[in-house]
Amino acid sequence: MKGVLVFVAVVAVLFFAGCGGIFPTGPKPEDLAKALADKIMELVKSGGVPTYEELRELIYVPDEDASNPDVEDLAFEATDFVVFTLCTPSTPTSISVAGVSKIETKLIPWIIDGKPTFVENVYSVTYVCTRSASSTVVNLPMIIVQDKGYYFATWIQETGGATELKYYPTFVPFL
Repeated sequence: MKGVLVFVAVVAVLFFAGCGGIFPTGPKPEDLAKALADKIMELVKSGGVPTYEELRELIYVPDEDASNPDVEDLAFEATDFVVFTLCTPSTPTSISVAGVSKIETKLIPWIIDGKPTFVENVYSVTYVCTRSASSTVVNLPMIIVQDKGYYFATWIQETGGATELKYYPTFVPFL
């Protein structure tokens, strides 16, 4: 009888582990951060101007807001910021992930208060951008939406009968 009970317990543990009941499932934040860096390198190496659809792989835009020209403009601006941050002082030959930390408290220079409902988690990603003569270290935010990593989100929010263009996480104003 004890053998049957042990067998049933082991089968239950393995079943729940496979279903995500015990062990976490889904992509690891480190893998998502690496995928974002790989996409940036792909865009930089192509040398052309990226399409809006390509940018939506880096900046989360809900489908219902994708056709809004203000949202599109903000997605381009956010991507310009990311590319400028990673490609200064020159174009990197590679970008690697040095670390990923979940942000659960306020962390400068990003305002993470007012997290939209579609954002699951917010992380700080440290990248090492390697060049032929030097390396630089940069930090960028990463949000998780539906098990996919993005640097920022932009969308239209209804606020008391009006609409507002939103951006998350937001920059801390520099005085």
